[in-house]
Amino acid sequence: MWRIILHLTPLSVSLALVGLIVAVAAGAWWRSRAPHRALMAKRVLLAVWVALTLVATLSDLTATNEGHRIEWIPGQGAWEPSGQHGAGIHPEERAMIARLQAANALLTLPLGALAVLATPSWSTLRALGACCILCCAIELVQAVGGRVADVDDVLFNSLGAAAGAGLACAVLRHTAHRTGAHRARRRSSAGRAR
Repeated sequence: MWRIILHLTPLSVSLALVGLIVAVAAGAWWRSRAPHRALMAKRVLLAVWVALTLVATLSDLTATNEGHRIEWIPGQGAWEPSGQHGAGIHPEERAMIARLQAANALLTLPLGALAVLATPSWSTLRALGACCILCCAIELVQAVGGRVADVDDVLFNSLGAAAGAGLACAVLRHTAHRTGAHRARRRSSAGRAR
C-alpha cells in the first residue's frame, strides 16, 4: 500500500475520480441497453476489485516489532505520545498521513460503486454494509497477521465505499430519469405518427 501512496497527487486523485464517474456512467448506459450482460460484467468487476483490494491490503502480512495491535482512537496516527494532537509532527509526516487516508478512501470508492451496481436486488444500505464488513475484516486479518490495525483505515475505507455507493446511486437515478423521459418522448412521437 505504501508504494501506492507515494504516487498520490491532486492530479492522480482527480483522474481517478473522473475515471470512476465515466466508468459508472458507462455501466449505467450499458445497463439500459443490455441489462443481463452489463450485470454479469459488473459482478465480475466487483469480484476482481475485491481481489485487488485484498492483495493491496494483505500482501505484506509480516510480523512487525509492534506485534498485534489495534489503534482504536480515530486520528491516533497524528497524535504524539505526549498526547498533544499534531505537536512535533513534521509537515512531511502530516502529508503522508493525509495521503494514506486518501488512498484508503480511493481504494474502496470503486468497491462501493460496484457493490451497488452489481447487486440490484440489494438496497444501497445493504451493499454499503457489505463493503464496511469487508473493511473491518481486512483490518482484523491485518491485526491477526502481525500488523497494526487502525480504526482510521476502517473509517476512510468506509467513507470511500459510501462515496462510491452515493455516486452509483446518483448516476442510476439520473440515467433512469433520462431513460424514462426518452422512452416517454419516443412513445408520444410514435403515437402521433400513427
